[in-house]
Amino acid sequence: MRILVTGATGFVGVHLLGALERAGHKVSLVSRRPNVGHDWSTDSLREGIERNEAVVHLAGAGVMDKRWSHARKEEILRSRVETTDRIARLVAEIGDRRLISASAVGFYGDGIVDGDEDSPPGEGFLAEVCQKWEAALEPAIEAGVPTAWVRIGVVLGMGGGALGKMLLPFKLGLGGPLGSGRQSFPWIHVDDLCRSLRHLLEHPELEGPFNAVAPARTDQRTFARTLGRVLGRPAFLPAPGLALRMILGEGASVLLEGQQVAPRRLIESGFTFEHPDLEAALGELVSRGHGPSMKPRGI
Repeated sequence: MRILVTGATGFVGVHLLGALERAGHKVSLVSRRPNVGHDWSTDSLREGIERNEAVVHLAGAGVMDKRWSHARKEEILRSRVETTDRIARLVAEIGDRRLISASAVGFYGDGIVDGDEDSPPGEGFLAEVCQKWEAALEPAIEAGVPTAWVRIGVVLGMGGGALGKMLLPFKLGLGGPLGSGRQSFPWIHVDDLCRSLRHLLEHPELEGPFNAVAPARTDQRTFARTLGRVLGRPAFLPAPGLALRMILGEGASVLLEGQQVAPRRLIESGFTFEHPDLEAALGELVSRGHGPSMKPRGI
């Protein structure tokens, strides 16, 4: 299959490119980097979609990269909704394509328990972002394009993401739970995320929302203890919620609140997780070492 990937130079995108190419797919990408695949101009984007049979849309400003000022929140929202709308409208116009878009478990709001894809949207900034993000797919859906969107949890992998930021303090024995530690921690191994995206690409009959989280539920305290055990380091120093809010502002809610949701529709579709156990998943990642790097490439 020929697949166009947006956000392909990001943490998940780099892993996905490698996974798709190893599976024998031909991959091209959309990037804001000069001379790297297609750019975001309408002509280049149209050309990229016309050349490929499927689009995986991962682009969006990093939620935890900067403190949430008003301008940053606008950037987080705009970078997702505007790009998704452009992709959806072009795919609808061109037709005969498969479309998969990222979303996030933040759709369900803070503190949801025992949720699945049928659970209603929650409240708060991230829930609002996710609802508008997914709504931007409507032009493709109305045009009959087989469309799926993946509500992704905390992605664990080497070379970036949440685990990349946590490893150093944990290795120094300074790790511990965030806030109360009782909040849900919906995680997924990066390889399982890439496999789930491949699964959806290869089964275009699968449409609608899919939760991309491991079936094993955990909370922040358990995660911290497990990572400490894998690294052979103590992990009992908590990061107080007040301190996190002082540093991150409103964005601290991403770390201090959680969503307990199940990947019901993925499992019902026949997908199996290779890394369902947290300790085994962390052990595999830590033993792996550095993550993949972006290979130079053009169109």
